[in-house]
Amino acid sequence: MPTNPGIFNRYITIQQKAPARDPDTHEETRDFSDFYSCWAAMMPLVGKETWSQVETRVAEATGKWRIRFFPGIVPTMRVIYIDTDDGDKERHFDILGIAKPYELPEFLDLFVKEIK
Repeated sequence: MPTNPGIFNRYITIQQKAPARDPDTHEETRDFSDFYSCWAAMMPLVGKETWSQVETRVAEATGKWRIRFFPGIVPTMRVIYIDTDDGDKERHFDILGIAKPYELPEFLDLFVKEIK
């Protein structure tokens, strides 16, 4: 399905949890490290379009990012977006679910919930 490439106008970074050690206590912690950076489209959620495509947890979603297909992205990851329209504010989104529109390996829709 053709998509206007001009909609991919936001640059995001997808991060994954990475094991790390606290230097003081030597306990294992979970930090995030960059997994993939790309241009994305921030898309509105429209009615019930998504609820049947992905797990029920997506009902908590507050937004959707569309990216070009990239393998290995899972719901334990998060999205970081630097909002240049809001004074370069860094915004964090947990990925709640992932869908491939039309079941084609062309795009991924990342259903997200913004973390305040």
